[in-house]
Amino acid sequence: MRPTIKDVANRAGVGLSTVSRVINLSHPVSEEARLKVERAIRELNYSPNAVARSLKSQKTMLIGVVVADISNPFYMQVIKGIEGVTKKRGYHIIISSSEEDPERERKTVGHFLDRQVDGMIVATCQADGAEFHKVKKSGTPLVLVDRHVPGAHFDAVLEDNVSNAYDITRYLIEEGHERICVVNGNTDVSTAFERYQGFLLAFAESGLRVDDRLILDGSNGRAEAAVRRLLGALKREEWPTAMFATNNSRCEAVVKVFLEMNVKVPQDISLISYGNIHNPWMYPVKLTHVRQDVYRLGRKTAELLLEKLTNMNGLHTSEHVINSSIVHGDSVQKLKQGGS
Repeated sequence: MRPTIKDVANRAGVGLSTVSRVINLSHPVSEEARLKVERAIRELNYSPNAVARSLKSQKTMLIGVVVADISNPFYMQVIKGIEGVTKKRGYHIIISSSEEDPERERKTVGHFLDRQVDGMIVATCQADGAEFHKVKKSGTPLVLVDRHVPGAHFDAVLEDNVSNAYDITRYLIEEGHERICVVNGNTDVSTAFERYQGFLLAFAESGLRVDDRLILDGSNGRAEAAVRRLLGALKREEWPTAMFATNNSRCEAVVKVFLEMNVKVPQDISLISYGNIHNPWMYPVKLTHVRQDVYRLGRKTAELLLEKLTNMNGLHTSEHVINSSIVHGDSVQKLKQGGS
C-alpha cells in the first residue's frame, strides 16, 4: 500500500501540519523537525500527490518560461539565473522556446494558462501585448525578460539597449569608422529596434550618412547569408570598415563568414558585438563587445516574479534596468582619418 502523509507524521513523530509545512515550504519549521520529516519521507519512499497538493493549496508550484531560442547560450544563462532563485523557493520551471515565432509564443502562453502555472516569465517576440493582457486578466503574475512590448505596461527586467548600442557605435566612429555595417534582427522585437535606434542616433549626432546597403537583416538565422551576400556583391574597396552585430548569435554568424572568406579582423574589417560570442577563447581575436550581466538578468526577473506571487496587490507595474558595460578588445582598427 502506498504510504500516506499520516504515515510520514507517525514515523517522524510530528503532527500532520508539520509534515505539510515541510513538503509545501509554506511556513518555517525547526531544523530538528524538518530533518525528522525528510528522513521519514526517504525511509517510507513517500511521494506527495502533486495534483491533490495543488488543489488544496491552489498552487501548482510551476512557473512557465518562454525564451526566443533555447539553444542560444544567452538564454541558457537567463534560465540558470531564473532557476537559481525559483528552486530555493520550491518552484519548478517549465521551459519552452518560441523560435522567434509570435504565434508559437501565443500558443505556449495559452498552454501555460491552461496548466494553471503560478506565474510566467517571457522573452517576447510579440509586437503588441494582447496575449499578455489575457494573462494579466487571469490574475497570473507575468514578468517580461530582456524584451518588452513598447507602449504596454507590464513588469519587465531589461537592459538600456539604446544607450549601449549608441555608446559602442560612437566608439567605432571615434576610431575613424564611417562605413559601418549593422547586422540587426527583427525590429518588431524591442531589443533589435532599440539597438538599431542607438546605432542611428550615433550616426546622426556625428553628421554621418547611413548607407542603406550596409543595413542587413540578420533575423531568424539570415545573418550568415546576408553577410556573405554583401561582401560578395561589393568591390573590396567598398566593403564596410567595420561591422556591428546586434546580438551574440548574429556575431557568431559574422565570424563564421569571415573565417570562410579569410577576412582578417581587424585588418580587413573591424568587428563589434552586442554581447559576446560563445566560447570566445576559441577565436584568435578578443572581441570588443557590450558585456551583458545575463545571469543577473535572469535572477532579477525571478525575484520580481516571486515578489508578485507573495504580494499580488503590493507591487505596481515596474521596469528594472540591468546595467551593462563595454569591454574593449583588439577587434577594432584605429583608422587614420577621423580618429581621436
